Amino acid sequence: MSGYSSPNGLAAVLFSAIGGALAMTVFMGLLLWATSPSPGFVPLTSAALGALSGAILAYFQAKAIQPLAPKGLIPGTAAAAAIGAPVSISVAFPFLLVFGELGIAMGGLALGFAFSAGQFIVLRKHFSGTWPWMPISSLALAVGFVVAFPITSALRLGFYPPFSPGWTAVGAIAGLTYGLLTGIAIACSRLRERYRTIPSNGTRAA
Repeated sequence: MSGYSSPNGLAAVLFSAIGGALAMTVFMGLLLWATSPSPGFVPLTSAALGALSGAILAYFQAKAIQPLAPKGLIPGTAAAAAIGAPVSISVAFPFLLVFGELGIAMGGLALGFAFSAGQFIVLRKHFSGTWPWMPISSLALAVGFVVAFPITSALRLGFYPPFSPGWTAVGAIAGLTYGLLTGIAIACSRLRERYRTIPSNGTRAA
């Protein structure tokens, strides 16, 4: 059997926006501080921050799709983000030197893909047709960073030294933009659930 369910639109946007803003504020606000002792700390600390940010994001996104959220959404997102965060950093910094602020957007694209890949692995077991979530999430975070830098500059929040509030503001604005865009996508979605029937002999069948 299968049926279609739609998340509550306003709640989906609200929870997704809060989760995105909090997750990326934590990630960008703590990243430079956590990696400052030595370059060797970058993979470890960025992975830890990725896991924490992924868990925060998934918690609120699970609220966004309640009561449809599968149990494995939070650990799945955290694990994928722990892997994807160091990759996004390795992408962002070289591109930053060449393309400036767009380099950070490329890192956002990679991190957004990591978030969505972990979620897709979990969601596909419960819903059909969830593959568009990966490009939506990836592009939404990239767009968030593209939007964040001009706004932060207009607010005259500096980026130097590295612990300046500008980086935290970039994370907050990028995450809020990401959350709003993905929240709208969630609100407009119709999730087709995969149900399992239990035959009369008691064995489960797909």
